[in-house]
Amino acid sequence: MKHLYSFLILAFYTITAQAQYIEFDFDNATINGNTVTQDVTVNGIGYRLTAVHGSNSTAALFDDGTGDLSLRGTGGSRPEQNWTISLIKAGSAENFDFVSVDYFNNSGSTHTFIVGDSNNNAISAQTNIPPSDAGTILVATPANATNLPSCLIFGLTFFATTDTYFDNLRIKPVSLLSNEDQTLESVQYFQNSNHNLVLSHYKLEGATIEVLNLNGQLLSTTTANAIDYEVDVTNLSSGLYIARVTLDNQVETIKFIR
Repeated sequence: MKHLYSFLILAFYTITAQAQYIEFDFDNATINGNTVTQDVTVNGIGYRLTAVHGSNSTAALFDDGTGDLSLRGTGGSRPEQNWTISLIKAGSAENFDFVSVDYFNNSGSTHTFIVGDSNNNAISAQTNIPPSDAGTILVATPANATNLPSCLIFGLTFFATTDTYFDNLRIKPVSLLSNEDQTLESVQYFQNSNHNLVLSHYKLEGATIEVLNLNGQLLSTTTANAIDYEVDVTNLSSGLYIARVTLDNQVETIKFIR
């Protein structure tokens, strides 16, 4: 389970010059009746994902024993074989593009799912999931996957959402896809499950990354070899640190907790 902090990104987030999305892993999600919510912060902006289970059925979260949580339903009737996904940004509804979602069948039966929009247009292909199978549902019809107010992960077999668990839901909020956001100069960052610092910027390759303590003591220096780069800080003791990123003549500082 990830232990991230309010001034950092609280879910997996990636950005490149070509694409960007938020990955909701449900590890710090909460349940209220038939609704699962997860709050994340991306570049100081709060997003809330809601996943509403089918009618008359309480939502649940499956723990694989390591703290890695996944969506799980608790009812087996026909209306309960779906999850309705929506997004809120800073208190207001936010449209999004669907990217993908991971699944795992924890039963002895094959279950069938499809992802669609609110008008029953298919986003993914119909996916048959055999017992103990794990994989990812991807977009099959891109025209139906964009600018969605909500989408539906729909099970076509009884007990589908009871037996099949969903994790790592990836969506692109429309505000992250705007031309204005594409030209942002700031370095994007988050901490992964190892608490390493992951940086992203379209000019990051070749940048110098320095890690310092709060007294300004230089602890390490590395050079990014890609536009998405993971800074290994596993050798640091617990505490607050600063990463200083030098891009050409631009210098940015990022505070992070180890």
